[in-house]
Amino acid sequence: MLAIYGKHKNDKRFKGYDDSEGVFVTNRIHMTIYQDHQLKELEEYVESLNELNPGYVFEVRKVQ
Repeated sequence: MLAIYGKHKNDKRFKGYDDSEGVFVTNRIHMTIYQDHQLKELEEYVESLNELNPGYVFEVRKVQ
């Protein structure tokens, strides 16, 4: 399983991202989870998020 994590460039820690609401969440139960076979599409999506939001950093990470 995969998820998008992000943070403002000035923040120290990454938080989970709820894609349906477009917000960062601290509780994992509220973040959007993706399947492993969606990795390529998810990486392209995260790349576009990083381009459209220069003050933020987004990453794809494996959820354990």
